[in-house]
Amino acid sequence: MSDIKTNKSPNFTSLNSTRQKKDLIPDRWENFLLSILLHMLFPLLPLLFEFWLGGELTPKSLNLMASVYAISIGVSSRSKLLFGLCIAVSFIFSFAFGISSSELDDLKMSKLFSSISIVIIFCIHVIERYNRHIQERDNFLNF
Repeated sequence: MSDIKTNKSPNFTSLNSTRQKKDLIPDRWENFLLSILLHMLFPLLPLLFEFWLGGELTPKSLNLMASVYAISIGVSSRSKLLFGLCIAVSFIFSFAFGISSSELDDLKMSKLFSSISIVIIFCIHVIERYNRHIQERDNFLNF
């Protein structure tokens, strides 16, 4: 009432500044989870489709995916060590893919080793992405 008599309007800016934006998921976690989904899991979908449609994964497709996945993750990494390691892994599984594509016998353990390398590269890069998006608060997409 005293505001009306003195012709003063209430200060709405102070009310708005005291309210904080409450998101369901904080931006840094959205960036982290989105990077895991789009950058790390999406490229593995061909393996899921092959398993779903055929019932098993062939050594040929696992070798190819291990090679391509290693180089794509290595190039996007900020770690020089992971970059170098991923190039070496990519070269090894490119060679294994060539052997499994030829008429020579498949490499006996290539299915196991390619699966393990995909999992290890994935886990190491999850840690790097955690540091990048949660600790350093780097955006995944800028919009």
